[in-house]
Amino acid sequence: MTEISFKIAGAYQFTEAFTVHCAEPFIHADAGRIAGAWRWTFGDGTSGSCHINGATANRITPNGASLFGTMKIDMFEVTGDASRTDMLYLSYESSSFWVEGTTVDIVVEGTFVGGSGKYAGAQGCLRVRSVNGYIGEGEGTLILDGPVDALAPSKPDTEPMSEAATRAAVDAYFSATQSGDPAVWTARFAESPFVEDPVGQPPLTTAAAIQSQGEQFMSNFESVGLYPSFVQVSGNRATAKWTGRGVNKAGESVEFEGINVFTFAADGRVKRLLGYWNPATIKVIDIT
Repeated sequence: MTEISFKIAGAYQFTEAFTVHCAEPFIHADAGRIAGAWRWTFGDGTSGSCHINGATANRITPNGASLFGTMKIDMFEVTGDASRTDMLYLSYESSSFWVEGTTVDIVVEGTFVGGSGKYAGAQGCLRVRSVNGYIGEGEGTLILDGPVDALAPSKPDTEPMSEAATRAAVDAYFSATQSGDPAVWTARFAESPFVEDPVGQPPLTTAAAIQSQGEQFMSNFESVGLYPSFVQVSGNRATAKWTGRGVNKAGESVEFEGINVFTFAADGRVKRLLGYWNPATIKVIDIT
């Protein structure tokens, strides 16, 4: 294995897109294809430029804005190879997204998910900040199969998990939400977590902050829990559609819905959680 550090700069734009305005639960959403160019500078001083192509979606909701997508990177252009076999694939999502007037400022964090040619099985991560489509400078690490060089490979944040283990971790998380005990819910999170629940709120990064939010939320109910209706698993990651059900302090039955995106640590605890839901949509229901 070989670990390579890098910095990137460049720009991107939509090449084709569709837009939704004022459609619940979205205020504004864009989705489509993007294209652009990146300049790479590697840790050993070599550099090169290439094209990027991808599919992305961003949305601005009452809880804030977010973005996610996938990208294909033409790495053969960086090395000057004639062959088109050397491609690098990236999965990404925003960790910060704000709009002020005509300025759109986004911080994106991505994970390399393989590629082709010399980038088959590629791993690693990157973090970039773009303002109105321009990336001043981003940085990251690329881990490739091959002989070990002077750079020691780093250990991934999480060990691989089987589909069964990830599904069990999802079940344990939702069971904890139904326990009525903030401490039980908090115990489902790994050390140094990143929790943005709901998305748009300040992220929680300590067990104390997570437990405080759980206590505050659960104090509004006599009983409450989240019940998944659909779960999709990919390695250490999972996406779950859920319905929240409970009884408020007035004795009324309530219901609300959302989607969670999880990344799990090897022990099945939650390393990263993004919760897409709106507390304002909690509604009283008639169960008679």
